[in-house]
Amino acid sequence: MTTIRHSRLSLLVFTLSVLVFLYILAGRFLSVYQYKFTGAVFEILWLPALLLAFACPVVSLIFWIRTKFDLRSLFFYSLLIVALGFLIAMAT
Repeated sequence: MTTIRHSRLSLLVFTLSVLVFLYILAGRFLSVYQYKFTGAVFEILWLPALLLAFACPVVSLIFWIRTKFDLRSLFFYSLLIVALGFLIAMAT
């Protein structure tokens, strides 16, 4: 079995995509405004999350194309995660 090595950039983009996905899930399914502190943190993080939600797919797509559409690339999975997050945000 061969070991797949991922670049630091792919790990960073994947991690940011997961964080954006978790932010979207938290906003949709948890009562973040139940406590003042969590509501304040959620409100502070909305702009960075919004920027990352649109920047991560663009960066992932560019680098996934550069890796010749490799399905084992973390850029591909980053695209899937953010797309799923958008679907959840729009569906519920």
